[in-house]
Amino acid sequence: MEKSRRKMFTNDPAVVFFVNVMEVTGLPREKLCITWEKLGEWLWPEPSLLDYIQVTYAGKVVTGMTGKLRYSLTECADRDSVKKLLENAVSRGIGTSRRNGFGRVEVRVR
Repeated sequence: MEKSRRKMFTNDPAVVFFVNVMEVTGLPREKLCITWEKLGEWLWPEPSLLDYIQVTYAGKVVTGMTGKLRYSLTECADRDSVKKLLENAVSRGIGTSRRNGFGRVEVRVR
């Protein structure tokens, strides 16, 4: 099956933090389904401000997402695991184009 070139833009934590979960857990993508389920139980997506932009990168027009993503930590959350995940996201970024400088993260706690 050929990989789709279509991008998925969502605030679903399992999608947003996909690469970060692989890095923090050290698991390959085919073994992450249980971790994704837990992440969906731990972080509840709140209304977020999302917008889409197109930039030219390496001679190609690339569509990306900008905005503010908000999550609530649920009662059953493993706070240490979420902290490690967010630390990875802040230091490494999120998404698939982070090597290109996209996917910057700032965490604010309320």
